[in-house]
Amino acid sequence: MTVPAQHAYPAAATNKTWQAKKSTGDKILTSTGLGPKLTDAEAKWKLIKWDDMDLSKQTVSTVAGAEAALRKAETAHHIVETTVDKALRDAAAEAQVAVHNKKLSSTTQKAAQAAYDALIDAKDILDKISLQEFHLKVAALTQPIKVANIVVYSARTVVARADSAAWDRAAKKLTTRGMKWEKGQAATAYAGKVLTVSGQVEGNRDAEGISKVFKNDMKLDGGHTDVFVNAH
Repeated sequence: MTVPAQHAYPAAATNKTWQAKKSTGDKILTSTGLGPKLTDAEAKWKLIKWDDMDLSKQTVSTVAGAEAALRKAETAHHIVETTVDKALRDAAAEAQVAVHNKKLSSTTQKAAQAAYDALIDAKDILDKISLQEFHLKVAALTQPIKVANIVVYSARTVVARADSAAWDRAAKKLTTRGMKWEKGQAATAYAGKVLTVSGQVEGNRDAEGISKVFKNDMKLDGGHTDVFVNAH
């Protein structure tokens, strides 16, 4: 979970509720600075971009997409940690002043305490926000995928095989292990040519338990005979 399921601004921390709960006498005789602070806190709360910090609201399938989503989430969280948090703290401090203001009636002091408690609840909601899942998503997409039973084709002819490989999604590069070129085939003959490389993705199976297939049109990477890069 990246954001709490319930993230509505507490009604008890609104200026509307504060004004409704103040005693009639205090409204006329005693002025506090709490009302404007509550109004500001509620306005700042409305600046929060909850969806930007909710990974479940994002469609992420690439490293670039995951990194972009993380940057957007960090921008939204920065506003929470600075602008919104400050407004809540300022309002809570003003509520505490009202709670201890002996010129106010007990009814109004209780209303100020309720506003204070609600502001603390609001801060607790913000404290539950976590961007960890965004970081984990970036890490998961950045880590190489393990592929087994590599077969390299030129047209429909098998020209090489390898025991396993690591697929770097960001670099679009496949580094193989145990590469063996078929008898009569030489890697140098395929330099610059498009080859089809296939294999089975380890640990990634469909609902029936069948390993998913890795298949790409690739070229040998420079002078390497066991490293491939996407051809397109």
